[in-house]
Amino acid sequence: MNHSHPRLDFPLYGLPSSCEGARWLEFIEGQVGDPVWAAWLAHAPRRGPYQWCLIGTLPTSRSRAAPAVTDPELVSREVAFTAARWLLGVTNPGNSLDEAARQRYLRNSVPFLNEQAKAWTTWSPATWSVDNRQMQARVLRWAGAWAGFTTDLPDAALIVITQGLSADNLDLVRVDPSAYHFAVESPIDYPTTLQQDGAALPPGVLAQLGQAGQDDVVGLDVQARRRERRQRP
Repeated sequence: MNHSHPRLDFPLYGLPSSCEGARWLEFIEGQVGDPVWAAWLAHAPRRGPYQWCLIGTLPTSRSRAAPAVTDPELVSREVAFTAARWLLGVTNPGNSLDEAARQRYLRNSVPFLNEQAKAWTTWSPATWSVDNRQMQARVLRWAGAWAGFTTDLPDAALIVITQGLSADNLDLVRVDPSAYHFAVESPIDYPTTLQQDGAALPPGVLAQLGQAGQDDVVGLDVQARRRERRQRP
């Protein structure tokens, strides 16, 4: 089902042009017909096998909360929740679990995300360069990949979800949307605009993440079992 959004009215950030590889618009978030509240650019750098990078630009004036969140602590918590949600999404084990374990995993995902968002100050600190300006970021490692975010830009939050790139000294720049195969002056038509390059990240990358990914999935399943036991009468 197609639906449209007005043209993007905020700058987008991605990897510098020196990071060669495929680029495309992976996803957009927003109510049908309304301005987009988040745009996600995908990168497949030519630096080795199984490396990929998603970078989300989220205008801070356009929160999903109503009224819009303005308190810096709440902004960081909301951005941290979004970052963790995407990290769990790209590392979802899918069919590698049996049905009972998969349901427990899904049930425990929301409590896990809430816990991680509330504890965002305990995420590992990192320093990123954004248009040659040093900015502080927070990083959560999970299943062999990591998610990080910074709210140091005056009008946007940036989220990075990746496997294979260093979390510290990451270099981000304002990018030209044409490099991602869409025109910024045109309305966003979902999903047509996202299909311009014919590329898409795999629905799950857990099979590529090795033992670290398996250990985290098992850990989340154990948490779900414990939570279920505590809830029994």
